[in-house]
Amino acid sequence: MIRFRVLGPLSVLGPGGEVQPLSSAMQRRLLAVLLSRPDRPVSVDLITDQLWPGPPPRTARKAVQVYVHQLRRLLGDADRIRHQDGRYRLAAAAEELDSLVFEAAVRGARSAQEAGRSAAALAGWEGALALWHGTEAFADLEDSSLVLAERRRLAELRLEALTGWAASALALGRHHELTVALPALLAEHPYQERLHALHLLALYRDGRQAEALAAYRALHERLVTDLGVEPTPELRRLHGRMLRQDRTLETPSAAGPRPVRQLPRAVPGFVGCTVELARLDELAGTVGNTVVITAVAGAAGIGKTSLAVHWSHLAAERFPDGQLYLDLHGFGPSGTALAPEEALRALLEALGTPPEQMPRGLQARAARYRDLLAGRRMLIVLDNARDSEQVRPLLPGSPRCFTLVTSRNGLTGLVAGAGAHPLLLPFMEAEEARRLLSSRLGSARLDQDPAATAAVIAHCGGLPLALAVLAARAALRAEPGLGPLAAELAATAGSLRAFAVPEDRSTDVQAVFTWSYRALSPSAARLFRLLGLHPGPDLSAAAAASLAGHPVAAELAELVETHLLLSPAPGRYALHDLLRSFAAELTDGADGSRPGAEEEGRAAALRMLDHHVQTAQAADRLLAPTRDPVVLPAPLPGVRPETVEDPLAWFATEHQVLLALTAYAEAAGLPTAVGQLAWALGTYLNRQGHWHDWVSVQGAALEAHRRLGDLRGQAVTGMNLARARTRLGHFDLAEPEYLRARDRFHALDDAVGLGHVHLNLGWMCDQQGDRHPEALAFAELAAGHYRTAGHEVGRANALNAAGWYHSQLGDHAGAVARCTEALTLQERIGDRRAQANTWDSLGYAHHHLADHAEAVRCYRRAVEIQEEVGERYQIADTLVHLADTLAALDRTEELRAALEQALTICQELDHPDRTAIATRLAGLAPLSP
Repeated sequence: MIRFRVLGPLSVLGPGGEVQPLSSAMQRRLLAVLLSRPDRPVSVDLITDQLWPGPPPRTARKAVQVYVHQLRRLLGDADRIRHQDGRYRLAAAAEELDSLVFEAAVRGARSAQEAGRSAAALAGWEGALALWHGTEAFADLEDSSLVLAERRRLAELRLEALTGWAASALALGRHHELTVALPALLAEHPYQERLHALHLLALYRDGRQAEALAAYRALHERLVTDLGVEPTPELRRLHGRMLRQDRTLETPSAAGPRPVRQLPRAVPGFVGCTVELARLDELAGTVGNTVVITAVAGAAGIGKTSLAVHWSHLAAERFPDGQLYLDLHGFGPSGTALAPEEALRALLEALGTPPEQMPRGLQARAARYRDLLAGRRMLIVLDNARDSEQVRPLLPGSPRCFTLVTSRNGLTGLVAGAGAHPLLLPFMEAEEARRLLSSRLGSARLDQDPAATAAVIAHCGGLPLALAVLAARAALRAEPGLGPLAAELAATAGSLRAFAVPEDRSTDVQAVFTWSYRALSPSAARLFRLLGLHPGPDLSAAAAASLAGHPVAAELAELVETHLLLSPAPGRYALHDLLRSFAAELTDGADGSRPGAEEEGRAAALRMLDHHVQTAQAADRLLAPTRDPVVLPAPLPGVRPETVEDPLAWFATEHQVLLALTAYAEAAGLPTAVGQLAWALGTYLNRQGHWHDWVSVQGAALEAHRRLGDLRGQAVTGMNLARARTRLGHFDLAEPEYLRARDRFHALDDAVGLGHVHLNLGWMCDQQGDRHPEALAFAELAAGHYRTAGHEVGRANALNAAGWYHSQLGDHAGAVARCTEALTLQERIGDRRAQANTWDSLGYAHHHLADHAEAVRCYRRAVEIQEEVGERYQIADTLVHLADTLAALDRTEELRAALEQALTICQELDHPDRTAIATRLAGLAPLSP
């Protein structure tokens, strides 16, 4: 399902949640105009007025048709934007557009508040506000009156939601939380007197009458000075009642008895977890039919307790017989979890059992506990559980009770054996993290230095505990923005020192991680330490086994179960950035606490690199079977290379991993591994158009071969670096590198190497557009070198290149002869990639011989093979050539399709050809509306 987001910057999310690129400012404006009137027709004239604030161009209507066509392709549904009677209508279901979801949530919260259901209203207001990913709708669009009007309307609804949220929270006695959160909202809405009234009342109820009166005086002065008006009668009456200390201003007593109320204070400024809160609400709605147990799991510091306590306060009125809360100390500084028998003692005491009547033994206490809960509607929060065995005796038997368990462990036994509903907490998104910081520091302070704020958020990696620690640190400082804090974090990158809280180990990030680590089995603890060495974003199970030097399926399962390791996809594993820093510090062993730690880490790093080198070289051989082979030594002991069946898919999965490992090997002073990884990556990076990455790894490899004194490695790597620069059009850098490579191959008396370098010099001359005679001469030199060396693959490529250059010089018949000879050789050898290139050359020659039908056949054959071997840019290049022939045949629709496909590829590759292709597309005959 496509989703549209306008509550903040405009964006479109695909079915998998991925952001769909909007390729131009005009495309964004058009989409914004249509979304400002969802499911309502908008005339072309009105659209034109909105897209061009000044006088529109003469081609405006045609341009609108093109933009609509592009949007339809982006959305993957031609019926999404319909045309009738000169008007366009964008169809958007209620759940597809966040502004519609927001309005529905506002209506629900408003109804709950009017009915006096404060807790339900509060949950509704929070759910509505959580949909915003900014403070302003259509935040990145300014010049459309329709969009501006919709922005103002949504801003009014957002203000209603903010005010409703504050009023509901106040009605539930959460005045202290409001004294923290409302100042930031008042800074955003300085003249909203209803919000000021709620803030004054919250201060008063929090026992801060003097502050409330001072806040009223400050507001009075601001209104008179800025607007020339007095406060509203409502505010003046409230001020008078505060002066009289009117007892009716105090928090109303909650109706109904609350015999047990053990919930700890909720965390101020709680943000996020909208989906999880809704799921808890849904599960709570089934209480009375069955025993409901929910197991909230997640990494250390991710906010499990905060969520449980926050929701429990919201839901407290659903459980009139009370709320029990118990910290089971499953993970803590003592390392000793609360025994079930002792936990039951605490729960029975809370339920009124006197010491002299306390049953002895686990079974007797569990029976009394279940008996006391029978028929009572209660909420039981069991926080920080070690494992399922600790929790199982504490579960009630009454279907009127709701049990909420939190743990760093996945509690699989509880889910499987007791039917618990698992709820896994994710890491915070950047916008949620910003909201958390804003609730602690105020949005004005975050806006002082947006780059520093973003850096602080990124450093915390979405971990709420880390954000809370840094927010507390920033709150104690006098700087207006977060620049100095961000600079300190940058200076301690890769360390947890920035999150140390010596006076409170429960909020010290490193201490919290340590409690989880100490609960691991020895083998899982060792694997966790070694995973800190891996620099990539994630790794496979096979790579983890090589890193450890033995199979690690059980250890991986344990780390995932305890949320010290993520599993973002089946068979893939990743460490959160802060956990990676923690693991790396454990692996370092610099404190001497683990003798032999340094040697263990070095051996594991070598196995890690060897695993990826061995597997990448094997994958490259599958991808380019005719490439000159590289002989590797046998795998290191304990290394288990992967068996690759789909090399393109494997490289795509490991792309960022291999780049990170190359940089790791370079920094670690392992030049051989740098050269091996760069060689193995070359084919994939070239074919998939990752040319900037290709330049980077080849540059690192060239320096590595220089350090090794390896002349052949320098020759090969220098030539590949020049090829990558040629791909990017950096000819002034490529040519001298080619010439240095040629000199090295001469010194080595390497005929094959000389063939390669001359062939690539010819290709570079061809790319420059005005050096075709030189290109042909280089191709013929290359063919001679290959013939001398008996290198048939190279000779065939040189023949095709010579054929292409003959065509560029006007000798198309000669081109067909050379290319046909090349194709015969390539088919005999089985070189598919080279065959694709030759079919493209033949298509070009036949086109210029006016044999257009044969040219189309050749081009389509080339594209077919290029798609098979993964040559992304070559596909685009061939499609442009095909478009020339289709234009000659007046096959306009096929021509448009070919150019659109080529444009998409070039845009994804950020290739300069995209401009010329887009211009050519825009000049085609208009589309039907």
